[in-house]
Amino acid sequence: MDTERVNVHGGAVAVGHPLGASGGILLANALELLGRHGGRYALLVIPAALGVSMAMVAERLG
Repeated sequence: MDTERVNVHGGAVAVGHPLGASGGILLANALELLGRHGGRYALLVIPAALGVSMAMVAERLG
């Protein structure tokens, strides 16, 4: 695993974990970073209450 490419800008703990907004914040950050670095795909793991999580793949179009 290339540690230079995994979580290089921090996850939910690093950017904040406000109730009800974690997914939106992580998605907005991921899309901004894809644009900045010329990436196409991002994998997000979105934390929720009681140990529940969701995974999402985002694709930058254009």
